[in-house]
Amino acid sequence: MLKEKDFKKMAELLGKGSTMLNKACPICNSPLFKFKSEDVFCPICNKKVIIVKEGEEIIKKYNDMSVENLKYTKESVLSNYSEVTEKLEKILIKKFKWLLNKLENEDQIKNLESYSITLLNFLNLIEKLRKNEF
Repeated sequence: MLKEKDFKKMAELLGKGSTMLNKACPICNSPLFKFKSEDVFCPICNKKVIIVKEGEEIIKKYNDMSVENLKYTKESVLSNYSEVTEKLEKILIKKFKWLLNKLENEDQIKNLESYSITLLNFLNLIEKLRKNEF
């Protein structure tokens, strides 16, 4: 969530002639800014951002960057996202089973209610992960 100091930083950038883009930082989701030098920048992460169209490779224009960054594509972002969602689903299923066992042996109504709500939340999360709703 953006803080007051973040908004001040953005206002300062606008005052210095940069342009706020309709694109968000892939790390912190804050608005990106473009300088007259054509560099795109995230004021919150304090880093330069390179926008690459799907399937496009970054070429000689960015010679100062490492080779790993030269082939940054949408597919690689999706691949990393898939890995994270798969891992999260495995964790949720493991915790779901653990909590289900606790529920089976529970006799306190307050705990039964709490476990049931948590189990439903886990199920909803797993369903959303499988439908790619994040």
